[in-house]
Amino acid sequence: MFAAVSGFTAIFAGFYMRKAWTRQICESLICLGAFVVDAGLWILTDSKFLLLFTQKSGVIELVSFLAFFMLAIPLLGFTKRMFTGKEKMFGIMQCLFAAMLGLYCINYITAFIPIAIIIVLEHILMAITITIVVVEGFIRLHKNKNVKLFRVLSGYSIFSICSIIAIAFYYIGLEFQYSISYVIAIFLADAAGIAIYEQIRENANMALYAKMAYTDMMTGLKNRAAFTEDSSRDAHTSGAVSYIMIDANNLKKI
Repeated sequence: MFAAVSGFTAIFAGFYMRKAWTRQICESLICLGAFVVDAGLWILTDSKFLLLFTQKSGVIELVSFLAFFMLAIPLLGFTKRMFTGKEKMFGIMQCLFAAMLGLYCINYITAFIPIAIIIVLEHILMAITITIVVVEGFIRLHKNKNVKLFRVLSGYSIFSICSIIAIAFYYIGLEFQYSISYVIAIFLADAAGIAIYEQIRENANMALYAKMAYTDMMTGLKNRAAFTEDSSRDAHTSGAVSYIMIDANNLKKI
């Protein structure tokens, strides 16, 4: 329920605020929301909770695997918008994970290779991706102290530790609470919140600069630039337009 509410809220905000916020922030929110919803779906279907209400274990298992193989795609979509300049590299990784999803779907129909092999390949690809993100993050953080980047890197670091434990438990046949691994969503949401705050502050500054451009700061009246813009608008008005010009002494007092 929490994943559904928070995830769909982020997706809605990303679409709704496209005119007010930058494309990068809106797309980041949409990707983050998709990741949270998908992670919640995977954790739910991977647990035994649904078996209390339905005996369709085959369908639940299919949804669980599909959600698992889709996890990295929106996560990398969010990451590449936080790591500007590396969009191409993370885009290639997204394509690899999409190919793994396609491979699983084909194998589900044909069963030409054991599912265990596909899971191993997915785990290897996840390990490589996490390593690249953490290394790249530390390099960038060393060059530039960025709070937003620090939050993303913190999430990935904890995510990598929990994922290593989860994968190790998986291969030795023990259960591990996978949901612990997805504490990354909290850190990513924090990073997105910082980005949104920066965007709101930038919008406020832009509004102030726009006001300064058309206002005389000493009198509070519109300046010559505002008069020129109003005049250009009046030129497209049908009918006659008149101007009254008043030259007053001690204008600032008046």
